[in-house]
Amino acid sequence: MKTISFPSLKPALERINYELIMDFEEHHPRVYIHLEWNSKEYKKEPRYEFPEGGLLFINVPTWEWMDFIDGIQPPEMEIRDFRIEFICFPEDRRKTETASRFCIRYPAYPEPMVYLTRF
Repeated sequence: MKTISFPSLKPALERINYELIMDFEEHHPRVYIHLEWNSKEYKKEPRYEFPEGGLLFINVPTWEWMDFIDGIQPPEMEIRDFRIEFICFPEDRRKTETASRFCIRYPAYPEPMVYLTRF
């Protein structure tokens, strides 16, 4: 497990794209995400997930990931931190045992600094 800090989301997404090209030797991996926002007020609204209990397939090219993620509206609550999990597979659907996992954390949302962890 390795964690790297980035000044914003865009270079972190570019790093994931680079890692996937190195892993799968292709430019069109299948990518699923799970988003989680944690509230400043744990007792009222502890956490909000999207999609709830599942994964969302990103059906756009890697250079459009930023716009795709920006299009997802955060919940209407005071957000303490925010996390995006990425589970990535090769384009070939027969290779389901091969996966790369990443997590991007915003420790002080909405500050732009993010941490990228590879599992």
